[in-house]
Amino acid sequence: MAERELAGLRESAATYEGELKRSKLRLAIERSKPDDPVQLTKRLLHCLYFEQDLLCKSLPQGEGGSDQRQKIRKLFDLIDQLEQSIQEEVPTPVESPPAAVVSPPQAEEDDVESIPGTFYRGDHGGRIYLENREAFNITESMVHDHHLQHEAEVQCKPSHQENSHIQYEIERILFQGDDRYSPVRHFMGYVELGEHFTWYCVDMNNSENRYLLHDKDVHIQKPQDGDACAFNVLAGNHVARLSRLYREMPVEDKSQSVKKYPVKKEEDKSKRAPFLTGCRIVIIGGLAKWFESVITETGAELECWCSDIILIVIFQTGCAEVWMAKGSGEPYNNLFHP
Repeated sequence: MAERELAGLRESAATYEGELKRSKLRLAIERSKPDDPVQLTKRLLHCLYFEQDLLCKSLPQGEGGSDQRQKIRKLFDLIDQLEQSIQEEVPTPVESPPAAVVSPPQAEEDDVESIPGTFYRGDHGGRIYLENREAFNITESMVHDHHLQHEAEVQCKPSHQENSHIQYEIERILFQGDDRYSPVRHFMGYVELGEHFTWYCVDMNNSENRYLLHDKDVHIQKPQDGDACAFNVLAGNHVARLSRLYREMPVEDKSQSVKKYPVKKEEDKSKRAPFLTGCRIVIIGGLAKWFESVITETGAELECWCSDIILIVIFQTGCAEVWMAKGSGEPYNNLFHP
């Protein structure tokens, strides 16, 4: 059993010795290159540190680990030499004047060639695939701004950002597409609040077309029950995405948007001539201020009891008052208008 372990340790030591030789060879090759030798040496040291940890952890106790200890000593010698070489090769920093920042001429950006691509409609926005095999998403608002339809051919201009990322801008439409061939169906309808605070989009032409509203649109756009909207539904799906939301205008905005013109009164229209001059009228029920202007216009006088005409406001008078007024007026042949 001990012989097998010893053979295994010898095999491991031979493997590590071969790695050490290869590391020395890599170091010699890297030193021969004109590139930054310090960075390359640091990378090699990082690998040797890792091997050092492995060897120390697998070092057996007793007489069987002599070969591995020799291997570790050689590894330590190599690490010392590499660390010393780094210290010798690192130059003393010399202060240099600040370099002038030269901004690239604007003409270079203008000379960037535009790339054609094809737009594919999604249930919310879409995606443009360029001829250089790159692709990027666009929002629903960008689809409306550029009036894009499914499979429209567009021309996009790339621009380099500060984070080395390339952003594309839609310049123009080369050929318009057709949404009729899109896998997305478009509806005009309204937002409806269902049970358990569940939001739906309902087709205005067929209330049976009722689709669950996506959570993102609920949290971001915050619709109200009954708001008119345009929404999209992907074929085979039952979740709607808001394309546009038409919120109700506030009351103050409506009043400001509609001009009110003064209504001209007809000055030449003659007032009705008094036709009850000298008559006295008693009204049973209600308040006097309800009838004063009307009675004054007829030329009559509003009396408390002795009168020529008795008027009774039935919905403001009880039955007892009605029959009492009728009985009191019969001996005088008063007109009775209940």
